[in-house]
Amino acid sequence: SGAALREGLALSPWLIKPNEEELAQARGLDPADARALADEARRLNARIEHVVMSQGAAGVSWFSPAAAWHAQPPKVRVVSTVGAGDSLLAGMLHGLLAGWPAERTLTHATAIAAQAVGQIGFGITDRAQLAELEAAVRLQPLSQ
Repeated sequence: SGAALREGLALSPWLIKPNEEELAQARGLDPADARALADEARRLNARIEHVVMSQGAAGVSWFSPAAAWHAQPPKVRVVSTVGAGDSLLAGMLHGLLAGWPAERTLTHATAIAAQAVGQIGFGITDRAQLAELEAAVRLQPLSQ
């Protein structure tokens, strides 16, 4: 976040995963302006292959060279948000490095993050629950 994110963006990494507040702060935008944030993510996507913006309970948007998607997680009882973004990132990296299709990668990562907020600590603690969460994630393409 902050200066570290701004400096990191200048290096054009392969993937970034800021939340909407972090992206807004780094780029001088209003965090409540969803359209401006999506437009900025698309601009960044011209030089950063994967721009993943987490939006808490509102989901996650992923801008990649092939497509842009939004994943809406299922409603879950939130116990702790600590580590949710890291869990999302781990799921994204797992799917991308495994060569999974975009839809599977984003669905899996979103479900992992949803499971993470429902527990204290981290890790995939219940694979059956994770499968249920994956089945409840709703994807929609974002128009360009």
